[in-house]
Amino acid sequence: MQAIVQWLSVADDGDDYLDSYMYDYIQNRLYPGETALAQSYALRLLIHYVGDIHQPLHTEAQYSTAYPTGDKGANSVTLPYHYGADELHAVWDILMYTEHKSVARPINDTYWPTFQENSDALEAAGADAVTDPSDY
Repeated sequence: MQAIVQWLSVADDGDDYLDSYMYDYIQNRLYPGETALAQSYALRLLIHYVGDIHQPLHTEAQYSTAYPTGDKGANSVTLPYHYGADELHAVWDILMYTEHKSVARPINDTYWPTFQENSDALEAAGADAVTDPSDY
């Protein structure tokens, strides 16, 4: 990931990224000769990685009687079709995409109440998808 950041950086941090596997794969194998397209792909990949880091179900697994080998980050937790998804992991991902609005940073004191209201609304909207919240 560091190589992608260096490649996309406007700062002159050198050219160490040229020796990275990710640069070689994206620029020379996927999009040879198309630097702008390769960088666009690299940026989307970086955004995806950062999103994955913030997806708590990527680092969690529930082991229980119902899931003796683990729930695969809630991918095995089936739900009634909800928000266009039928398993808990996908519901989380979809909720994250619906709240993609750009919030000015740093969050100032006047915005915190709105932020809390939006968070409460998201929680309430998804509550019926989980029959027993204590399981999670």
